[in-house]
Amino acid sequence: MLTPKRIVTAIFVVAVAGLLAGQVLGYPIILGFVETGSMSPSVEKGDGFVAIPSFVTGSPSVGDVVVFEAEEVQDGGLVTHRIVGETEEGYITKGDANPFTDQDGGEPYVTEDDVLAEALSIGGTVVAVPRLGVAVRTARGTVAGILGLVGIGTAAGTQISGVALFVFGVALVVIASVEERAGASDRDRKRSRKRGSVIDSRLVFLGFAALILVPANFVMVGQSGVQEISTDAGVEGVEPGGSLNREVTVRNDGYIAMLVIVEPTGEAEVERGSVGLPAGEKTTVTVTTPVPESGGKRTDGIRDNRYFLLLPEPVLRSLYSVNPLLALVGVNAVLVVGIAGLVVGLLGYGKVRLRETESPKPYAKGLWSFLR
Repeated sequence: MLTPKRIVTAIFVVAVAGLLAGQVLGYPIILGFVETGSMSPSVEKGDGFVAIPSFVTGSPSVGDVVVFEAEEVQDGGLVTHRIVGETEEGYITKGDANPFTDQDGGEPYVTEDDVLAEALSIGGTVVAVPRLGVAVRTARGTVAGILGLVGIGTAAGTQISGVALFVFGVALVVIASVEERAGASDRDRKRSRKRGSVIDSRLVFLGFAALILVPANFVMVGQSGVQEISTDAGVEGVEPGGSLNREVTVRNDGYIAMLVIVEPTGEAEVERGSVGLPAGEKTTVTVTTPVPESGGKRTDGIRDNRYFLLLPEPVLRSLYSVNPLLALVGVNAVLVVGIAGLVVGLLGYGKVRLRETESPKPYAKGLWSFLR
């Protein structure tokens, strides 16, 4: 039965899980926090805030506090600053405590595609959660250490871990299925009349699936997008009607390796179409764009699609070549099978009654006690 206490507990668990997942995956989910004092006094160092995804808020406005992908500020990565101006090239951003704008410090203008989320504000004041980041930093370090131990983070290690997770999940589901069939009649003969707590493994599966799949897809879909590239006529050293090469930075701010597939949306050309990017690493891809023959400028674009490297790179690239959505389905299939194997291997199928006299499955009792 749902009670106010259980509802509050569930909301708290989901919020903390979303915050931790966002920090590990490199994308603000539900909550975020600042690691410097650049936004003081609006958001102090270590304070958290409610992060609303950009696809929900729409285009940001001057005065909004946004989370964006920076290239220069704090050596690049996710930055939370306020929009203080807008130009044809993009937004001007600044930390409330900083004496100059990010663009004065060499940061390119922030485009709408760079903005990942907006901090919830009421009456122009950011709703801050004091000291939330302190606990998250500790938990994030622990999770990152665990991921590193199993090889998730490097491109090769993540692929191996993904294949192992899939095989392990299938094996547990098959074993549990065989045991379920073999033990069905025996359980019917020995069914106890004592009442006990009942836990449905299907609900447990759905709960774990939601906690893992939602943030994972949020990151893969949210970080994928189109980056516009403008080229002016009369570029120094380039003949009109020629082409211009430039380096575009691609980065992975999370703790899990990703496959980034880059492709042009117009007449631009990309030298390297896909790259396996380890955790916390960045690289550059060469983009060639045509130069207008006369005055004016042209705009081309490149789209990058991101997938966690839980399948071998050739497999993901093959799925992508058929349909980008198919690659996303492949990654989700690995996660779903792994979660199903864990839950079914521990709890079996369907409803499981936890009797007071039963002790073979203490993990199930503990899980049920936590859930209720």
